[in-house]
Amino acid sequence: LKTTLRSVLIFFKGAARKHLSKALVQEDLVLFGLAHLQAAEVAKRWHMHLESLSSSIADHALKVNKLVDIDWRFGVSSSSSELQQVGRTYLQLRLQLDKGGGHTQTSCMELTLPQFYEFLQEMEKAKASMDFLS
Repeated sequence: LKTTLRSVLIFFKGAARKHLSKALVQEDLVLFGLAHLQAAEVAKRWHMHLESLSSSIADHALKVNKLVDIDWRFGVSSSSSELQQVGRTYLQLRLQLDKGGGHTQTSCMELTLPQFYEFLQEMEKAKASMDFLS
């Protein structure tokens, strides 16, 4: 029973994060073995409460993973054992996150410029979603 409930929670968390439509939720539930009528009823309820679920997940994520500090460095590799890597531009980021309960976590990453622009685009999408939900 515990494993089944955990699986159901994982399914609905993933569905909320991906903003799955009522039809997709129903289709997935049928694929998991639920009868069509039951899947339709669950999908209907899912659709009714999707906005509040999404808002709740976003609030929880923001409270737990609040960005406390960010440092960045831009660089160009001047030497490497691989000729193709010489002259490569990169960006190093150090993010300090509040994990809740007085605990912080430092996360470091190095991104190429295309990766950084993709990361920036995702952050702008997240900001737009947060602005929409608030």
